[in-house]
Amino acid sequence: MGWGQILAYYDPGTEAVRSWNLPPYSGLARLYSMDGRIVALTIDPDGEIWVVASMVSAVFGFNPTTSSWDRTVNLQFVPIMGTKIGAPRTGLLTISGVPLNSGALDPSGTPVFALVMTGSHEVKVLPAHVRDYAMTGTDEIVYADNAGNIAKLSLTDGVSTVVATGAPIGRSPSAHLESDGKGDLWFSLLAYRSVGVAQLNLSTGAIKRFNFPYVIDPGGPGPPNTCPTNAIHCIPDNAVFDPGIQAIVLDQRANVWIVTELNGSGDPNQRSPMTPIMELQTSP
Repeated sequence: MGWGQILAYYDPGTEAVRSWNLPPYSGLARLYSMDGRIVALTIDPDGEIWVVASMVSAVFGFNPTTSSWDRTVNLQFVPIMGTKIGAPRTGLLTISGVPLNSGALDPSGTPVFALVMTGSHEVKVLPAHVRDYAMTGTDEIVYADNAGNIAKLSLTDGVSTVVATGAPIGRSPSAHLESDGKGDLWFSLLAYRSVGVAQLNLSTGAIKRFNFPYVIDPGGPGPPNTCPTNAIHCIPDNAVFDPGIQAIVLDQRANVWIVTELNGSGDPNQRSPMTPIMELQTSP
């Protein structure tokens, strides 16, 4: 795992911990407090650990056998909070980020997506504007852009195929796309009076919403119920807020686990039933 500028290893059996600082790099563009801190990592099929840090225009490779940083690939752009890196097959990495303009973030905010050939260190930027993505195979990703469109992208020819347009995607700081490997994509849902997660059928483009639960005045007294008298399926606007999804994970039974930025609370007057970790059970 990454913590600040440190790559760490934890053995739950022995509780042993080892750590290594990121290697020095001269291409760092410092703009924000998160600069230089690890924002994403992945492990390729050969066991190499690839790490990217905020505002650092490089990908670092760590060899766990020799416990050393043995590879650095320069980038024409920089990772930021929300950047994702993947290793779909041996010798290939996928990475998202944002372009630089005169040493600062490009004001256009147009996302960048690239393929990194780890053997030759070639970096190929594809035309798709990928804000967040999920791997759906060794030659394909599904991604979301800034307009809320979701599309498939071939890593072979760079061709995009739109699956859904104007999807109600959350942005805190990313959509947290997660493929179930069976033709559906899960993502953070944020729309008018509708907060939770959503399931997209990649074949039909149909979207199914799963709003977070809500409780009206659980510990009394609380804000007034703004729904009309005898209204059915009305969620009071004061009972809805965005808990800030940080991760979406599917377990082996395809149940969906959501991690939010909320702290745990023992307050009986707490209006929201939402907690740091929630489960959406999709199978018996």
